[in-house]
Amino acid sequence: MIVQHVRRSGWSPTAALGSSDGALAARHLAELGAPAQLTVWTDVEGVDPSAPANNILTYGNAWYTAVAAAGFTPGLYVGRLPLTSAQLYRGLKFRNYWKSGIAQVDVQRRGYQMLQLPPANDLVHGIHIDHDAIQPDELGDLPTWWVGRSDPAVS
Repeated sequence: MIVQHVRRSGWSPTAALGSSDGALAARHLAELGAPAQLTVWTDVEGVDPSAPANNILTYGNAWYTAVAAAGFTPGLYVGRLPLTSAQLYRGLKFRNYWKSGIAQVDVQRRGYQMLQLPPANDLVHGIHIDHDAIQPDELGDLPTWWVGRSDPAVS
């Protein structure tokens, strides 16, 4: 999975940052030769806890627009975000959601396509990894994976 971690803890989301970060993710995917429709995730954890929900939604939608315009499928990694279930579903353009081990809210009507499983941040041969599982969300959708450089994307 390709995930863009956008900022250090305490950052303030804006539409301009969302557009800029999304465009950067799209540019890097193109440079990698990533196939069209590949699901790429944004991880917006660490957002300033005093940031208004509308700023987070505006950031997310701007990121979504930039990534989708480049032909990729935008996804949102949901960790500790001060958003409600309804805001995740109705306030954002995303259709692909990945639930972290610390997420405390579900996505209204849609649910999650990926789930982080315990143990989180497991140490394997000196490398920290997370264990994840995919599943169809409540609407039957799945993320699109990249099997390899020469292989087409598969769902």
